[in-house]
Amino acid sequence: MCRGVSGAIRGHPTCRQDTRLCARNAKVGTSLAEQVLASHDEIIGTGESSFLEDCVSQAAKMTGRPYPEFIPHLTDRQIADLGATYRKRLFAGDASARFYIDKTPMNFQYVGFAALILPEARFIHCRRNPVDNCLSIFRLPFDAHQTYAHSLSSLRDFYAHYQRLMAHWRSSLGSRILDVQYERVVAELETQARAMLAHIGASYDPAVLLFHETERVVRTPSAGQVRQPIYGDSVAYWARYGSRMEILQPLLTSDV
Repeated sequence: MCRGVSGAIRGHPTCRQDTRLCARNAKVGTSLAEQVLASHDEIIGTGESSFLEDCVSQAAKMTGRPYPEFIPHLTDRQIADLGATYRKRLFAGDASARFYIDKTPMNFQYVGFAALILPEARFIHCRRNPVDNCLSIFRLPFDAHQTYAHSLSSLRDFYAHYQRLMAHWRSSLGSRILDVQYERVVAELETQARAMLAHIGASYDPAVLLFHETERVVRTPSAGQVRQPIYGDSVAYWARYGSRMEILQPLLTSDV
């Protein structure tokens, strides 16, 4: 969905590399955002992983409490250890870059936790027209465990939950979160690329505009799209379905 928080880590006193986290839902343009950023010679896109969720599970075991109840019970030592564990796994494939992007779709649930254990992290919140976002998920064969993805009414309710949670993270973390709208990336790639790079502390590199020429492994349903120059075929895609999308229309007025 349109919820997606991508994160980048950077500038921690014990860590030369920097991490950026993408806060996002599925199908909101996170693969495109990651491909653009990963075309910069100082940035590695690590794709999707369970690293952050694994740290949440580890913290729950440390404290004997579920997420998010365990947050105030973590000691400074435990917080530092959790951050070190996450970085070690993230940097394991290639420790040569300055910035790393984690674009796992459901990271949006754990933004506050990530901000705590990764004080150097900055977050890129990838967004999209909410009706397009929900429809795009609905059209894909997500497995049975992704229960929210199999009906428009479930997608509507899940999206509303995501909206409320992201509003909370924004109010708590302020400038550590940058909103990036998919439709604006399509319409003004250079402007949005510059904004994302500035947010994570990287200099501008014209190579990011040639993202479709970057050779790297992309293991998401959008792998084919990021191999092509920017295009707008998916913008307002929902309109071709007309009244069948009425159940999702309230999301247009409530989107944050």
